[in-house]
Order: sequence, then structure tokens, then C-alpha cells
Amino acid sequence: MNPSVKKELDILIRLQETETRAQELRAAIKDVEMRQLQLEEVLNSERLQLEERESALMKLKKQYTGFEEDLRYNEERLKKSEQTLRTVTNNRDYQVLLREMDDNRKANSRIQEAMVALIDELTSMEISVTEIQGRVDEEARRVEEQKAELLTSCTRERDSLASLEEERRSLGNLASARLMKLFDQAIRLGGGIGVSCVRGNICKGCFMKLPPQFCIELQRGNEISRCPRCNRIVYWDDI
Repeated sequence: MNPSVKKELDILIRLQETETRAQELRAAIKDVEMRQLQLEEVLNSERLQLEERESALMKLKKQYTGFEEDLRYNEERLKKSEQTLRTVTNNRDYQVLLREMDDNRKANSRIQEAMVALIDELTSMEISVTEIQGRVDEEARRVEEQKAELLTSCTRERDSLASLEEERRSLGNLASARLMKLFDQAIRLGGGIGVSCVRGNICKGCFMKLPPQFCIELQRGNEISRCPRCNRIVYWDDI
């Protein structure tokens, strides 16, 4: 094998090993980021449910406050009517006032019944809000713990990726611009795998059988060769 070709192939193989590992790390980092998003989505779903229940609870409390105000208003009217009743001098006005007082008492009775029913609903809603708040707090704690673990893992992988990128730059400094252009093109066309071995006349990049004459020339190693099937840079397996 031509020594200069062997040197270039050694660089290309190391570049491919670096690129393969870098791709694995990028995929792992992306997976960590996705898992972080999923954790946030679960927590946000719980928080949304809590917000909805809290909003419903506020509406119930507002409704209860409205009943209290109506009850106080009717009680004041009843007191005034009772005072007025003592000063009425004719039967017609007396009867009208009695009917008004009766209507107010009935209205108060209905309001009180509604308030009793609303108290049960308020109690149930407050219990529900407390339970959901507990779940949200627990979920938030769990999410923070898992995110911390994921962050540690991601930091290690980012550091490893930075080291690989530095190694790639160092290898790139050993290679000619022509060789790096060839490698980058092969990586792009090969979907991340730009350098592959040939074993038993089979390209391990595309798993296609290669012509015998091509394999003979490849074993001689007089030049950098590309697979005629997938266009990846190829080398004989025993170099």
C-alpha cells in the first residue's frame, strides 16, 4: 500500500470514528432535552388542572359572597318593613307590606338553602384543590430531581462532544484541504457514515457486493477510493 494513501486512510478512519461518536453524543443530548421537555409537560398539565380548580373555587366563593350580600340586603328590608308595619294605618297597605315581608322571608329561605348546598360544593372543591396542590408540589420536586440528574448526564455528554470536536479539528489539521472536503462530502452523502470498510467484496456502508476488479485495486491501496454503489470512502478491511 502506498504510504501516503495509508496515512490519509488512517486519518479518515479516525475522523469517521470521531464523527460516529459525536453523532451518538448529539443524539443522547437531544434525547435528554426531549426528556426534560416531557417532564415539564407533565408538570404543566398538573399545574393547569390546579389553576382550573382554583379558578372554579374562586367562582364558588364569589357566588357564596353574593348570596351573603343578598341575604343581608333582604334582612335589612325586613327590618325596615317591620318598622314601617307599626306605623301603617290602613288595611290595604298593611296587607301589601305583609306580602312583601313574606316574599323576602321566602327569598331568604331559598338563599340559605342554596348557601348550604354551596358550602358542601366549596368544601369538596377545597379538598380537591389541596390534593392537586400536593400532587403538583410532589411532581415539581420529582421533576427538579430528575432534571438535575439529566443535567449532570447532559453536561458530561456535552464535555465529551467538545473533546471530540477538538479531536476532529486536530485531525483536520493533519489532513489536506482536499481530503477534508472529500470526507465532509462523503459524510453528507452517506448520512453520517462517510468512511466504510470492504470485507469479502461487500461494502459495509451500503452492504452491496462490489466488482472484483474494484476490490483488487482497493487492496493495492494506491489511491483513496469511493464505493461505486453508495459513494462512501472505502478501504480494504485488513489495512
